[in-house]
Amino acid sequence: KGCPFKCSFCTVAGTKWRPKSAEKTMEELLYLKDRYGIKTVSFFDETFTLDKKRVLRLCDDLISEKLDIRWYCNTRAHLVDLDLLKRMRQAGCRGISYGIESGSQSILDHADKCVTVEQASNAIAWARQARIKTFASFILGLPGETWGTVEETIDFVKRTMPNSAEFNVA
Repeated sequence: KGCPFKCSFCTVAGTKWRPKSAEKTMEELLYLKDRYGIKTVSFFDETFTLDKKRVLRLCDDLISEKLDIRWYCNTRAHLVDLDLLKRMRQAGCRGISYGIESGSQSILDHADKCVTVEQASNAIAWARQARIKTFASFILGLPGETWGTVEETIDFVKRTMPNSAEFNVA
């Protein structure tokens, strides 16, 4: 839980990141599979891929144990790359949710998002290449928003075509 980034709009911004180890996560997944026969899991970490080594270790464990579960996670667009996403897919990841917030770089900068529009576009494209569905969330009405920046966001969605786009109002 937690997120070390300091986006101006977020309720968990700047909170201590407290990861559960890959080993502990795997132990819990094995228990849930054995005891309840789970087939799908959602990891609700705000920044699931913050520690790439931890995610790769979990993926390796899921693959070697042949756990055969489908899973979904949340993360930030600049915390993924194509190789990581391919390994996640191999380990059962079928969907990833990105908090993209805006297709306007000026809005992202003003909100202290510390992500670029290009990084967000790449994250969606890489997930598509890895055959992972993308869920993108946006916030309309952040400080500095204009009809022009709203259009940039709509154009971003049209250009990148995530599997799902959710629009929230600040």
